[in-house]
Amino acid sequence: MPPREKRSLTKYVFAILGTLSFATFCLLEQNFFKYFSQRLTILQRILADSFVHFCVGCWCWVLVRGIHNNHIVIEICLAGLFSSAIDIDHIIEARSIYPKDLINIHHRSLFHTLTAVPVASFVVWVCSKYIWGLILKYKSLEQLKPLKGILIVSPWIIAVAWTSHQLRDALRRGISLQPFGVTGPVPLWLYVAIVTIIPNFIRLLVSFLHERKQLT
Repeated sequence: MPPREKRSLTKYVFAILGTLSFATFCLLEQNFFKYFSQRLTILQRILADSFVHFCVGCWCWVLVRGIHNNHIVIEICLAGLFSSAIDIDHIIEARSIYPKDLINIHHRSLFHTLTAVPVASFVVWVCSKYIWGLILKYKSLEQLKPLKGILIVSPWIIAVAWTSHQLRDALRRGISLQPFGVTGPVPLWLYVAIVTIIPNFIRLLVSFLHERKQLT
């Protein structure tokens, strides 16, 4: 088998196995979380929920990019951090850092709406373009040139991380599409289907855009 075809086959196998294992993780974590959450304090429950969001965000980005080098590992960690960091808007909305206040917000806060995802991705895209321009302009920033790959994919990282977070929250509270409204709670099977399809779709889209750019 030619090396190129072998690499393509390896990627497909990795994508299939990664997707199946991710789907299994999503199913298991929901059952475990429901079982153990009753035994945890409010603070422990918040931390556990954030950790699971981190894991889901990381795994989603693994499906998008795979694991090839250290820069990819940084991207994976960023996806996890962005996914769990959305909950900072609970602090902004509650104007408090006390756990009881954070879980007693009865409406969707700023970042917990799906319509915020394209806006956030666009803002990150503009910022990444600006930062890359500064790196090229100033010689003192030349050591940051290896970050080019991360800057390029940063809008996609935000899109995947925030979407995965909101889909998982939608199991209990539905998908917020403000200002258009909120859906009902999403069934577990639909959540697993969507959260595994989206990273694979973005992987194919990014690959297509990359190949098209090389051809032009």
